[in-house]
Amino acid sequence: MSVVPEKPVRYCLAPRYKSLHRYFRWLTNTTLTLFFLIADIDMSDASSRRTSPAGVSAKKAQYSAVSDRSFCEGMASRLVASKIANQAKLLTVMIENEADSDLIANRDQMKATVRRLQQSSSELSGLLGAEGSSAELYWRGIRHLLPNDLDFDSRTGRGATDIVNCALNYGYAIINSRCLKALYVAGLDPYCGFFHQDRPGRTGLSLDFMELFRAPVVDAAVLKLARRQQLSPISHDEPWLSKDTRYLIVDEISQKLDKKTSANGMKLTLNGVISTQAQEMARSFASKEPCDFWRWRP
Repeated sequence: MSVVPEKPVRYCLAPRYKSLHRYFRWLTNTTLTLFFLIADIDMSDASSRRTSPAGVSAKKAQYSAVSDRSFCEGMASRLVASKIANQAKLLTVMIENEADSDLIANRDQMKATVRRLQQSSSELSGLLGAEGSSAELYWRGIRHLLPNDLDFDSRTGRGATDIVNCALNYGYAIINSRCLKALYVAGLDPYCGFFHQDRPGRTGLSLDFMELFRAPVVDAAVLKLARRQQLSPISHDEPWLSKDTRYLIVDEISQKLDKKTSANGMKLTLNGVISTQAQEMARSFASKEPCDFWRWRP
């Protein structure tokens, strides 16, 4: 016999990764219906867009386009080139304040990779190699720019225990949610990407999309806070970001998203860039012509 409560039951999810993980694992084994109430998102509007005829046609075009290997390779080549260009731009900005021969050499090698990718489309396996080698150069440069006492050795995703990687992971979750919203509004399926491999529960397209904004938004924000010694150290008793650190990261990322930048000959906030780039991808899927991806010009 099931028991239906007379009043709605509200669950408060603490903003800690491990707590959220446990809560969601528990919720998936219940019969509860979940309603997400987000203050700055009109979910009814986003839902109507996703189920409208325009949203259906956008998804059909997307599914058709990503089944074309040459199209995916063309899109992925342009995406990876723009991602690496944005990473190199962040190093360039930092070189202006701290000229270093190793940093300059890393930046120049990354720029050479961008030029090579721009010349022709590459197979997906070759793109992964180019992305990986550039990432090694990039994070080596970031490590050089960070204070030594933060003990940042290399980039770590899941299972990170140092403050810099934890801050980066938290920031990437924020920018991914913003990309998800833009893709939904554009009528696209965020689970169907052209670069990241399909996996159950993995939002491949939003992971593709957010690659453009990791360096200019999240990496730049975390680097700024770290160099100002504003990231609170993680203790063994509480192996997660402190509330103050989370607030600082959210505030810094929000400021960067509201800052205007150049895009397609216009001055847009980065929030605006995310929205227009999602619409551009939808048009690209419809025409089966790879689109250009945004490059940061601070």
